[in-house]
Parts: sequence; C-alpha cells; structure tokens
Amino acid sequence: MTAMLEKVVDKTARPSLASRRPRSNATTKQWVGVKYLRASQDAQGYSISVQSQLDEGEEFFEEHGIGDGGVFCDNDISASVYATEERPDYEAALNEIRSGRANLLWFFDASRGQRDLEVFGRVRRILIEVGGALAYNGRVFDMNDPNDRKSTSRDAVEAENFIDTLVINVRRGVRKRAKSGQHAGPLAYGYTRVYSPETGKSLGWVINWEQAKTIRRIVRWCLELKALGWIARRLNEEGVPCARDGKWTRATVHKLAELYQHPKQWRAFLATLEPEARPVAQRAVALVESGESFKGAAKLLNADGVPYVVPSKWDTTKVRNIALSKAAAGIRIHHGQEHMVKVPDGNGGLKMVAVKAAWSPIIRRSEHVQLSAILRAPERQRNANTERLEHLWSGNATCGTCGRGLGRGSSKDGPRYRCPKGHVSRQYDALHAYLLEFALRTLERPDAAEIFRLKTSKDEAAQAEKYAEKLRAELAMWQADAAAGEVSRESFRAIEPGLLERIRQAEAAARRVRVPAVLENMTGVNAREAFARLDIEGQRAVVRTIMRPVIGPSATRGKNAKVMDTSTIDPGLLYDLPEDTPVAA
Repeated sequence: MTAMLEKVVDKTARPSLASRRPRSNATTKQWVGVKYLRASQDAQGYSISVQSQLDEGEEFFEEHGIGDGGVFCDNDISASVYATEERPDYEAALNEIRSGRANLLWFFDASRGQRDLEVFGRVRRILIEVGGALAYNGRVFDMNDPNDRKSTSRDAVEAENFIDTLVINVRRGVRKRAKSGQHAGPLAYGYTRVYSPETGKSLGWVINWEQAKTIRRIVRWCLELKALGWIARRLNEEGVPCARDGKWTRATVHKLAELYQHPKQWRAFLATLEPEARPVAQRAVALVESGESFKGAAKLLNADGVPYVVPSKWDTTKVRNIALSKAAAGIRIHHGQEHMVKVPDGNGGLKMVAVKAAWSPIIRRSEHVQLSAILRAPERQRNANTERLEHLWSGNATCGTCGRGLGRGSSKDGPRYRCPKGHVSRQYDALHAYLLEFALRTLERPDAAEIFRLKTSKDEAAQAEKYAEKLRAELAMWQADAAAGEVSRESFRAIEPGLLERIRQAEAAARRVRVPAVLENMTGVNAREAFARLDIEGQRAVVRTIMRPVIGPSATRGKNAKVMDTSTIDPGLLYDLPEDTPVAA
C-alpha cells in the first residue's frame, strides 16, 4: 500500500503528452492515461480491492505503452444513480482529460467508473471533444470510433442495470425481513447478536442484560420526571459505559484525519490522550494515509476490537434516544413507521396489525407511550429562553390581560414576575410562595389521588392509544390499497384527511398519560417532601400538570402595594375540587 500511496499522492508529477511516446492501439494515436480506482464496501476489504486494481492498471499501461498521467482513487463511494456522495478524485481525473494533460481514462471494469448513464454520457462527450479513449477489461475504446462508442454504451447500460437489479433484490429482502419482524440496521443498545455456529450467520438479537439494566434505570428516571441532564451526569459519575462506547465510526476516523493535517493541533490532541491511546490514534491515521476509506478504517479497527481513543460520555441526547428507542420497545420500523401487515379479521375480511418483533422488548409498550408523551411534551422542550427552566412560574403563569407567559424581571424593589407587554408586574418571592403553597396543599389533600383520577387516566390513555393504533392500521390499509390500484386516488384523498385528524385526536388523548406518570408519587402526606427532591425541570412539569395560573394586575396601590393582592390571581387548577382549598395569604 506504501507504493500505491506514493503514486496516489504524487499527482503533480504527471508527464505532458509531448514528453511520452506511447505505442498506438490499433491506431496511430499516442495515449497518456489516468487510472481511476474505486472499491465499494465488500467482504474482502477496501485496501486489497484497490491494490488489485492498481496492479492491473500498471500491467495494462506497460503492455500497451501508455504514458502514466496519474492515479486517482475514491474508495468506498458509490458510483450508481442512487449515490449520495460526491467523488472528488473522479472529477479530478476528468479535469486531467479536459486540460489535455491526459487523453485516456482507465478503469478496472466499466462499473468502476460509473453505474449511471447520465454520468457516462458526460464522460463520453469529454473524451470525444479531446479525441480521447476509455480503457477497461483489457481493451482501449477510442471514443471517435463509432463501434467503440457502441460497445462502451452497451457496457454502461449493463452496469446501470446491474445496480438497478441489485437495488430491487435488496429492497425485496428488506421488505421480507420487515414482514417477518427481523431486525434491521445497526445493533440497538440493549442487545447482542447471536450467530449460528455452523454457518456463522446472525440468528438475531438477544438482550444484553447489563445494558438492559441501564435502560430500565433511564426509563424509571424519565417516568419520575428526572431531568435528562441529571440522568446523564448520574450515569457518567457511576462510570456506566455509554451507548456505542468505544466504537469507531466514519465520523470519528474523519475527525482524526482532519486533525492530522494540522501538526500543532495533532500534537495538542495526542497530549490529551492516555499513553496507550496514542498509538491507536496514529494507527487510525496511518490506515487513511495508506489509502483506506474512513468507513474502511473504522471497520478494521472495530473488527480488531480496538476501542476509540476518547471514551464516550452520556449526554441528554443519548439519554433521550435510549428512552425513546423503538427497538428497545420491540417496535419494528420500516420506512420510518411501525410496520403493519394485512391479516384475516375473522369475518372474511382483512385488517392491519403491527408486526411482532423477532426480539424481546426491554421497554413495555405502555411505557413507550408514556415516555413519548413526557419527553415530547412542550414543558420538556428546551428553547432559547433558558430562563424559563430556572424559575418555577416563568411561562407556566400567564398574564390575565394578554395571555402571554410571565417572565422574571427586576426593579429597584427586587426581582419580579412580569408580563412581556407590561400589563402585570408582581413581586417575585411573594407570587412564587403563594402559588407554590396552593400547589402543595392541593397535592397533600387526602383525596388528591381521587381528584386526579390516576387509574381512570391510565385506562383512558391506554384505550386512546389502542384506538390510535387501530386508526393507523386502517390508514396503512388504505395506503396499501391505493398503491396497489384497488382504490382510486380521489377516494384516498377524500378519506386520508379525516383519518389523520382522528389519529391526531387519539394520540393527543393517549399523551395525557403523562399526568398520572408525574403525580403517582407526588400526592398525599409526603407530597411536599417528594416535590422538594425534584430538580427545577421536574417541579415545573408537576405544577404545569395540575395548574395554569392566570395573574391579573394588582388592585393595590400606594402604601398597600407591598401587600400581595390575591383577588386578581386565579391559580388555574385544571381539576375540579370537591371543596375549596385554603391557601396561605
């Protein structure tokens, strides 16, 4: 690979057309060629594939007396019509042809250059304009020869057709796996793959009990309304291995390769690593420098069991992703949605049901519904106004005049809760104490559990979720019938909006399960102590669940202005009380 690297890197030392005397190939033309190498991801590995292509190219050039115009390599980048990444070295090779420094473009075979007819057409035009040629499969094809143009066009069609057929087969396999509930994509946190001892093929996922224990802790904490930041800190303090800890990815290898381009930054980075990690970082960069792709280097390092040089840490995003993991909840996703299939309904018809995952869930479906409601609720979303997360009633209490959320302000008399339009301004400590005492006395009531109807809320939410699932299945059936042409486009358009609205309403009802999830351990004689143990984010969620205070302008003026005027304060309790609840003045 070192010899190959020297050839790839030294792209400036290319001969001009006049400095070479290549033999003609069935014509009197003299060729100076550029070699283009490309290897897609395969079981054999990238470096071997690229080196094989380079060896073949050198032999071909020597045999036909072709001048060497340089080597270009785009490793592990697709050349098909489905490609999403640019191929910088491919464009550089074409620029050599356009500039006149070379007049022949060599590939190992036709598919190495492109599997897209549109790209082939562009290459062909360039070569025709400069009087150039394509070379692959041991032949030189002069693009000014009609027979050679026909041959290369046929090969280009076959190359594109190959990838089209491959895509069709892959998609068929993906649909089959989805229908059978088998896993797809990378291994989900909480699971381990098991393999057949006879064939070495994957037999599926089984629960990794150590990771599952961490998932269950995250679920419990989220249902208790612990802040995601608090959960991440707790896991990091305990030294719990992070999701995907130690795994190399394309991005991590790329990051090291970028640092390596700047010696000062690279030395500073190495100084931050543990002594045993420094040779690993050097090895990762060496793989890239030897021609390995970022993906290929990551694959090799992971296959050798080499951990990433910087240990991963838990953060709020990782905690949230684990809590909302559909894989951990046993939900099989296909095209971004839970996969549904048609089954007999017992009455001679068909119905849509969710596919049963082939692996065991770690998170119960009912918990997944609760977690989705809690973590996607507005009060859990961070926004640019971080002040709202620091003060209990900011945003939770609203102005009685304009309805806008109150925020914290200041004055010569101290901090205040204020309407952004200036309609209301209340002394911060007094309003905070008044509303908090109302909330705590309500939660402490002996009949609080009855007031908040915890069991009823759970049952209703579960029923709403089942109804939403039924509606989603019905929509999936309509979509399948429309795709199969069994339902007209007009009929589907007429039905879809109503179904989507009913699904939205049912999902909204199901999300109400977050109320009992918050309050189950927050009512009765221990409510005050339980509330005090919550962080500010949890406390805000609790008070927002039970009340939405509306604050009007104070009626007191002059000497009485320092006395809290409660006559224009509506605590905004969201539940009906059997009798009045006194609050502190």
